[in-house]
Amino acid sequence: MRKDKILSELQESAFRKFELLREGLVANDRAKYYFALLGLAQAHAFDPSAPVDGLESERQKAGIEDAWLDEVAALAAADGDDVVVPRGKEVLQRAAQETKIMVEAVSACGAPEAGQFGHRLRLIEEEIARAKEDRLGAALIGRMLSGERGRADGLHLLVMDAHKALNRLGVELAEEKIDGAAVFGIDPEDRELVAAFMRGVNRTSPLRFDHPGLDTTATRLKTQLLIQNDIGETDAHVFLCAVRSGAVEVTYTDVHEKRADFFQKSLAPLSPRWQARSIKQAKDLPESSDYYLVRGTIPWSDRGELCHALTEIGAKLAFLIDWNKARKALRTFIKGGDAVRMLAWSTQEEIGHMAFLKLGGRDLIYEVLELLEPGMIRPGEPLKSVLGDEATLAFLRDTLKIASLGLRGNESELLVRDRVKAAFVRYFQTLARGPLMNCRDLLGLVVEGALTVRDMLRALARGDRGFITRSVRRLCAWEEESDRIVNRIRKTGGPRPGATDALTPAVLADDAQDALEEAAHLIGLIAPEKLPEQLRFGLEEAGDLCVRAAQEGYKAVASAEEAFNEATALDDFSRSIDRLDGFSHRAEELRREFRRLLLAGPELGSAFAILVKDCAGELTTATESLARAGFALHRTVFDRSTKR
Repeated sequence: MRKDKILSELQESAFRKFELLREGLVANDRAKYYFALLGLAQAHAFDPSAPVDGLESERQKAGIEDAWLDEVAALAAADGDDVVVPRGKEVLQRAAQETKIMVEAVSACGAPEAGQFGHRLRLIEEEIARAKEDRLGAALIGRMLSGERGRADGLHLLVMDAHKALNRLGVELAEEKIDGAAVFGIDPEDRELVAAFMRGVNRTSPLRFDHPGLDTTATRLKTQLLIQNDIGETDAHVFLCAVRSGAVEVTYTDVHEKRADFFQKSLAPLSPRWQARSIKQAKDLPESSDYYLVRGTIPWSDRGELCHALTEIGAKLAFLIDWNKARKALRTFIKGGDAVRMLAWSTQEEIGHMAFLKLGGRDLIYEVLELLEPGMIRPGEPLKSVLGDEATLAFLRDTLKIASLGLRGNESELLVRDRVKAAFVRYFQTLARGPLMNCRDLLGLVVEGALTVRDMLRALARGDRGFITRSVRRLCAWEEESDRIVNRIRKTGGPRPGATDALTPAVLADDAQDALEEAAHLIGLIAPEKLPEQLRFGLEEAGDLCVRAAQEGYKAVASAEEAFNEATALDDFSRSIDRLDGFSHRAEELRREFRRLLLAGPELGSAFAILVKDCAGELTTATESLARAGFALHRTVFDRSTKR
């Protein structure tokens, strides 16, 4: 990884030293692998009976991809004083190249021994150049691998000296660590700003799990504090921000334009002013020579606002790691725009996508789809053909959330996978059972709402304001969920041949839930000490009536589907509708009684009297709406029976 090349392109020389130093330390690991490989090849050549370890795990740890190296030691053979090693000279040259990277890092950091290291390296390279391609002298290998001083110079000695210098330079450059950020040359007042940036980085860093990245470096250059983050492993993926008087300038490079656009939009709450995005070309990058350059400024007026901006910027970086991989995985099942919006949602909620990828990404969803019977979804057919658009998006959002929370909680992958499968089954069964079952879910929420309102009226009598306040919040949540169920019924279709149309009853049941929510708000405004006992008893009776009506409505919808398949189900259905009719009449009587009590009772004040009257009105309206929902269900059930 050579981020120093992009930093050089961006003319950020202050960080280029640090990147070269970091690359030099990584090169040290690769050089040591090549030394071990050559030593093993030489040992096997002179003792073929000894077991040979191909050093595959060491190669992978060093980040070297060439698998042919695993066979080199086993194929080595002695020929006199020479060792015949397939591509042996290339292995030695690779070790010299890694040494050169280390020497360049020492030189870039201005170490006094850099010149001496360079001279030694040139002499060693000349000696290696004279070697034959597949035949290395045992003496040459010995000199290159020797760590003994006082003998001829070699690569191992030079690597040891360069590594020692790099470690010293690292200590000199990174004067200290602030919450994980390596800092050098900063002013005392910069410490708070670096810590603010790292609060954001550390807040979301766990969401990358074991993926490398997010190393942060900070330094001061004249009038500005510079903060650099390496994000991930891609060379051209670099983030820089310069903190200046009144503004933070953000510089971001990326080989993926969609991810660059996503990053810009993720910072929208900070009101940045972006320059036009440009395409740049960098030399010596392995994956692509083109990258996108984004620059913008975020204004600030005081230190608090500045620290908040730095924290939020730092928190967004973790979501850029493997973002494009996650987008492509989601795009397999939903439209590209929906995939980007879903990743924006997971970023805003700080859920992330790395857990989803860690569990397999698209393969995780394919594993879930194996639960379906053969033929239910054909290869290449979109997931929405099974769940529909809305449920597909909801299921994938749940998948991202379940994966993130599960793995962050150190739960087993098997358990998390099973939870994803269970979520899919719930969505599939919800759609498969039809709108009438959704209507039953809605009535279940209305029952909860009615019971809670009744309990609120009882709490009013004993002065439990805390319970009333909490209950109002619960009613609000249930009302919103009721709206979602109605919309789901509306989207999954109107009347179907042979099925009950549940939309009209659902809308009326939702009206009852709206009335209960409004009654809850009004109860929260009633001063219990002002409420006469007779009026309180009347409100409690109206609340009890709501509970009985909601419960009867739930029983009616539960028996409606089988009303003409089972005699007992038809009887149960008809009795429930009859009881709802009676409740409707009683609700009308209660409304009249409240008017009479308010007129005949003690003076309450017009505002308080209206408050009590409106509360009673909402309670009776809820009961009447439930009765109308039952009547609508009765009509659709009998209408359906004549069209079968």
